[in-house]
Amino acid sequence: MNVFALVGGVREIGHPDFAFTPGKGFQRLRAIIVPFPVTLDCERALQLADPGRERPITVSFIGTENSRVRQIFREMMADENLPYGSDPAFHIRILPDDDETGEGDIRAALGAEGSKSIDTVYADSHFCLILPGHIYDLGRRGYDAMARACIPVIVGADPMAVAVPFAWQVPWVEFAIFTTVRHTGHAASILDSLRTAAQEEKGRAAIQARREALLKHLPFLFLPPHQNCLPGLPTATQGILREIAVRQASWAAMATVRPPGWPNAGQLVV
Repeated sequence: MNVFALVGGVREIGHPDFAFTPGKGFQRLRAIIVPFPVTLDCERALQLADPGRERPITVSFIGTENSRVRQIFREMMADENLPYGSDPAFHIRILPDDDETGEGDIRAALGAEGSKSIDTVYADSHFCLILPGHIYDLGRRGYDAMARACIPVIVGADPMAVAVPFAWQVPWVEFAIFTTVRHTGHAASILDSLRTAAQEEKGRAAIQARREALLKHLPFLFLPPHQNCLPGLPTATQGILREIAVRQASWAAMATVRPPGWPNAGQLVV
């Protein structure tokens, strides 16, 4: 563990087995999860977060079927005995995970003849599902969604956990929603709960509170340079430096690491 790795995708992160492996915790300290390089436009995020702005889509997701979690949601949306696939409030499109997926499938996922962009879908959604794929940490999709003031709903496969950057520095639970699934019934319950929140007065108030908390912490979650943001706002660079400092301090607990002020050979201080 003599080199820190700034990473945006580590497959083994999120699996609980490491907790029972001697020394694995220290090995994990070398990997620092960092945000994907998505540009944050503070002015646009503020406009999209306007309480008076309509968001016709309750829940959205567009991606390929490259994980068990995504398979569960794809099966739920394809089940003709369930109402979700035909409900316009849910813009959830999960495409085959192969090299044959063409532009036609992508246009279909975005609307009639590609009339919508992914940017528009996120900007028009209250909630954006973050479903892990090949990796189990927050991918680029999460930052694209948050930059559009869409509340991230981070769904893992129980008992896995989706890793987020700066977990101890940022109060993620104030603006993001975390949950897990094991089968399509769980996925359906998630959509039902999100739709109820978007329809009821209490739920809409909670959504707005989460969106305001998201706006507050957005600059810290994005790498510089930001656009149209107030000068002096923190960025993800500060978060990364804090992570390095704290993890360096943890080395002092390891017998193989010399503390500061260690004398040279043949020298001592009484």
